[in-house]
Amino acid sequence: YSASASSFCPAAVSGEEDSVSIAPNVVAFDSLGEIYRERKAFAAAERMFSRSIALNPEDVKARTRLAEIYAAHAQPAMAAAQYRAILKFDPKNAEAREGLQKLAGAAASRPDERQH
Repeated sequence: YSASASSFCPAAVSGEEDSVSIAPNVVAFDSLGEIYRERKAFAAAERMFSRSIALNPEDVKARTRLAEIYAAHAQPAMAAAQYRAILKFDPKNAEAREGLQKLAGAAASRPDERQH
């Protein structure tokens, strides 16, 4: 997909959802997940990325986006699980490694915040 997800209109999203219900596939779920994520409809984005992963457990894009959603919504354990899953089949994935490092850094800084 080269167009920005934010350039889609509601009718396009509806059409995309119809096509996914007819013929579920990773590309459609990933595309819808991106549209919902950019529109800040995070619950819908989470559903789409999760469905994509159900079809293809090695979908790095869906796992990365899902981890980002979890991290942004105070679910670091779930975010870390997605990053670790990526590293199981792609041990050199820089984005997953960075994500885990950020989560570890955030966890380490939390006790200091409570003391101040």
